[in-house]
Amino acid sequence: MPDDYRIHRDRSALASGSIFGRQKRRSFWKFGAVAILVVLLVLALNFNALRPQVLAVVKQFSVTPTPTANDFFRRADTAFSMFGDLDAAITNYRAAAKQLPTNVDIVYELARMLLYRSYDNSQSDADILEAEKWTEPLISANPTNARAYSINCFTLVTLQKVNEAVNSCQKAVQLDPNEVDAHAYLSMAYLERDNPQDAYREAQLALNGQYPTLDAYTAYAQVLAYSGKYKDALDYYDKATTINKHLKFPYFNKGYLAYSIAITKGDNASYLTAIDAYNAVLSMDRKNVKAYVRLCQMYLASGETNLARDNCATASETDNTYTPAWRWLGEVEYRTTDYASAIGSFGKCAGIEQALPADKRQPECWVFRGLAQYQLNKDCSKALPLFYDVLTWTHDSRAIRLSNQGISLCQGH
Repeated sequence: MPDDYRIHRDRSALASGSIFGRQKRRSFWKFGAVAILVVLLVLALNFNALRPQVLAVVKQFSVTPTPTANDFFRRADTAFSMFGDLDAAITNYRAAAKQLPTNVDIVYELARMLLYRSYDNSQSDADILEAEKWTEPLISANPTNARAYSINCFTLVTLQKVNEAVNSCQKAVQLDPNEVDAHAYLSMAYLERDNPQDAYREAQLALNGQYPTLDAYTAYAQVLAYSGKYKDALDYYDKATTINKHLKFPYFNKGYLAYSIAITKGDNASYLTAIDAYNAVLSMDRKNVKAYVRLCQMYLASGETNLARDNCATASETDNTYTPAWRWLGEVEYRTTDYASAIGSFGKCAGIEQALPADKRQPECWVFRGLAQYQLNKDCSKALPLFYDVLTWTHDSRAIRLSNQGISLCQGH
């Protein structure tokens, strides 16, 4: 509708209300105001007589009692089982655990949710450390409970305290040989300790338990992948996605293995499997930056640099603090010889990660930024400090090799 038409309507009798006789209503509103004042005066004079009725009305709107641990537990279980909402599940399980900190069922689920969520942020151990904080006292309070040892084992595996994890899981299966996930976590611990035969045995025990679990399927898939049985491993990662279709990390497991098969075996079908897995995540969460970065990596490996750039750019725009997005966007730009842009992307990555512990940083953000500086204009005054810096704190063999190559380039220039 044109603006001038709207202005004319605003000034018309229709807009002002005079067409409906608005002027005649004013006396009514004056009468109404007087009536309200009279009612309020009557209520004030007769408050004591009316007090029971007033309190009865107020009581209907009184604050509800504080939820019990059982209330929080039910809310958390619904959030997880119905929607795969780890954040809501953790919030409610944590509230329940604060009321009953030694209850095995509550703390078990809280720790499990925290560990699942930790898969989404490999640069932060906060969730894992919180799980450890809850599960260590749980064993002391419940020394004969298999599940207490089982969840403590899972926490220790995730923290890569492998020998302690093995001990805790062995205690769990001694107390209850039918504790399915204890066998699954023990399998993971054995695999971390590079003991595939024992890992395979425990994974089979988990798989053949009374009921299949997400972690039983995951443990068995890991053993199969370790043994080079990639297609079979994919099948079991796929089974893991069926336990709770709203969870994202089982799709990441499936997608990453498919992606790894694709780049090592040149298997086009595996590329499609990976794409489907990451798109399944995005169908649940259009702002999932990790899924965009995984797609970016996959497209870069397959030579589809435009699609790689689009996905990494989307990730960096969605969350400009997510450093893997800047790291991989920088690599796409570097490989397509857009060195100026690569310097900027790697610089943003390094600027954020500088505050992280050395083992949590991505050394590529320093190394490739230096290489881009060299490639752009042979600026070794900016490149060399980056190479020397990264060599003081990284143990990554590729980063060390590339840094030394960069130093050689500058010294030979």
